[in-house]
Amino acid sequence: MKFDTAKELVRQKTSDLFAEIERTCSADEIRGIRVVSDETNCTITNDLISLTVEMNVVNGELTVSKWSHRAVLPGEPISGFQFPPKALAKTRFVPDWPTGRTFGWRENGRAALPLLSVAELAQKCVSQFIALEQRDESGLIKREWRGAGGQAGHP
Repeated sequence: MKFDTAKELVRQKTSDLFAEIERTCSADEIRGIRVVSDETNCTITNDLISLTVEMNVVNGELTVSKWSHRAVLPGEPISGFQFPPKALAKTRFVPDWPTGRTFGWRENGRAALPLLSVAELAQKCVSQFIALEQRDESGLIKREWRGAGGQAGHP
């Protein structure tokens, strides 16, 4: 498959990544979670915690964020006023293809780390979500509750 621009390559690989995240969650039979994606965003959530992968359409950078609440899913309307959410953690990955053939993502600012393939980054995202879920089940995730019975703002 030939790509006319680097942006096209990054968009296709991001689409492949989101599909691989969905396949990985299905294959691992992770119960009670939803994975929803569109062209630039992928969200894994169990309605209590979330992990999002967002692509910056300008430079192809991916931001993987962990949230202590249910994230607004791609395509879902945002209603009412939302407090600005604060992610528990964010990691940025930049696209790279040093050999001209091998495409992958590298953690931003960590050039010594290995290049991650689509499958490896998908597995890393799912593993991070599972670890976040385990932290939540152990009571290690603190939530800011705002309003009468409402959740903190959504990303």
